[in-house]
Amino acid sequence: MRDRRSETPVLIVVVPAVLLALALAIGVIPGAVPAFEHAASRFTDHGAYAAWVLHGHVPAWPAVAADHVSGVDVLYGLLALAGAVAAALLGLYGRSLRISLQGTLGQPAVSAVRAARDLHSGHIGDYIAWWTAGAALL
Repeated sequence: MRDRRSETPVLIVVVPAVLLALALAIGVIPGAVPAFEHAASRFTDHGAYAAWVLHGHVPAWPAVAADHVSGVDVLYGLLALAGAVAAALLGLYGRSLRISLQGTLGQPAVSAVRAARDLHSGHIGDYIAWWTAGAALL
């Protein structure tokens, strides 16, 4: 009998990696995105979709405007992916990273946090002053 605890860490990494690979693959398959848009437009017309599924009536589906994935969309997706991976790595290795960087970056960060806490003392007058300054800046 195999130990399930040894398989769990592998599944934690493999399942999201497979889903990410499938999402990337679908994004680069020619015609996949317009096909999904067409299917989504059919699904949003609830009455026609229910009549089609339940009673077999084939409705006149609305035409869907052709859309394409531009380079900006790909860049935005890659930036979102990089941010998600960075957040995951920070969640996994943040404590050890904080310990290793504590001496080098720790003092300025602690000073900045103390300064921010001093500015936000919790006194109602401070909140009103900061709100007024923010409104004036806008």
